[in-house]
Amino acid sequence: MKAIELDKPKTVYSCPFFTVAEVPLQLENGHQFTYYLNDGRDFVVIIAEQDNKLLMVKQFRYPIQKTQLEFCAGGIDKDEKPIDAAYRELLEETGYKAHKLEHIGCINQIVARSNTTGYIYRASQLEDTGKVHLDKTEVGLEREWVDAHDFIEMLKTKQYTDGTTLASWALYQVHK
Repeated sequence: MKAIELDKPKTVYSCPFFTVAEVPLQLENGHQFTYYLNDGRDFVVIIAEQDNKLLMVKQFRYPIQKTQLEFCAGGIDKDEKPIDAAYRELLEETGYKAHKLEHIGCINQIVARSNTTGYIYRASQLEDTGKVHLDKTEVGLEREWVDAHDFIEMLKTKQYTDGTTLASWALYQVHK
């Protein structure tokens, strides 16, 4: 069912990571309501593979109050191309440079509330530069190589609940 905007969206909250807008809508059946749209930065996820191992990052996630392994990921800067962001994020977070980067798909994390898009890449032919460049919010982030079979076992035992990691892995499997 399509919705018609009755007025322009009005920003009700803004921070460096996202904005929230109120949008008055009317459905085709005449029902009117206020919709809240979360508009954030698009992002990249990089699944780096080498010798049947996955390069992942371990970091604390405040909203769920736990440390978890994830694929390397980060926001796309203004006027930056997704592929350039993927190269940059992999190098910054892990110290690895990818000599081959392949776009394998896109995801939309919260389609009911957000128009943010994640661009998923597979990285290979990796070179360790020995230098990571973490930003101030990534203190304690660690890189870790995980055997692909061990990662699958972790999925089977429900150790992953991160939707971005799960959706990215699904795309990776389809494009192997």
